[in-house]
Amino acid sequence: MDRRTPQGVLGATLSALAARDLATLASLARPGPLTVDDAEEARRRFLGPATRRYWQRVAAALGAGRYVVDEDEAGAWVRVDVGGAAGTYRLRLRRKGAQWFLAD
Repeated sequence: MDRRTPQGVLGATLSALAARDLATLASLARPGPLTVDDAEEARRRFLGPATRRYWQRVAAALGAGRYVVDEDEAGAWVRVDVGGAAGTYRLRLRRKGAQWFLAD
């Protein structure tokens, strides 16, 4: 898993979503060691009924290259053009040391 750049985190997120890999999704969302509760939190955040469609649209747009990354000192915003009535979603990434993570 590549967390050295925002693009690396986005690619790892796409792979983990496709594989429904809760451990990887959990580790992309938080720095440090994982706890027992992190897999369930990742399930709710990425694969739950309320969020599944959101992440499907994000994954399709990322896979098609319809996104822009704007970095700043605190992290990065990823503007994802999902199209339709939703238009654009924004994802926040944070940096801790040399690694990037999906922010809440």
